[in-house]
Amino acid sequence: MCQRSVTSLDPVDALVFRINNFSCLQAPLARFPEVNRWYLEMGLDLERWLRDLSELQATRVLDRCRVSTLLQHIQDFQQSHAMNPGLSPADTPGLDGETVTQVMGDFCAALMTLMFPQLESLAQPALADKARTLTSATLAGTYAFIYEFVFDARYDYIPSNEPMSSSWSSVERSRRVALQHSPEEIRTVLELDTK
Repeated sequence: MCQRSVTSLDPVDALVFRINNFSCLQAPLARFPEVNRWYLEMGLDLERWLRDLSELQATRVLDRCRVSTLLQHIQDFQQSHAMNPGLSPADTPGLDGETVTQVMGDFCAALMTLMFPQLESLAQPALADKARTLTSATLAGTYAFIYEFVFDARYDYIPSNEPMSSSWSSVERSRRVALQHSPEEIRTVLELDTK
């Protein structure tokens, strides 16, 4: 029944529907020790669906801000850099300073105004908080990964918190990356360090 009801829903809405229904079924079972095994198994299903939900939400943000593409370029570069250590990411398509600055600027803007209205549909506030925290942790981890990549001295980027200037040479523009926030600031904005 539950499976048939969710087939036409958006994947996030389908997971919210499943989580809401299962959490309603699971809650009364806590009072009965005879069904403790079912209660625990349902809890494992809920945990798995919460992780799936948070991954879907994070992926949507990363795709919308083009961070997924940037991550793919970084992965491709790291694989080719292992074979040819003389390569610079700034000379690699999709990893030049201007592109990284623009993508990370869009990503920061999204993180500063992050809202998950579909998560508000979760019936239990504790589950909504957990899904929000899992999603935020994934996004903060992604930001930190890219931040560390840019600040890695092996890659010849020129990290800066100044916006791009048209007076810079093309070589300097391709190497200079402006990141407005540290990973710690992002974690604070996403309220990850307060929990």
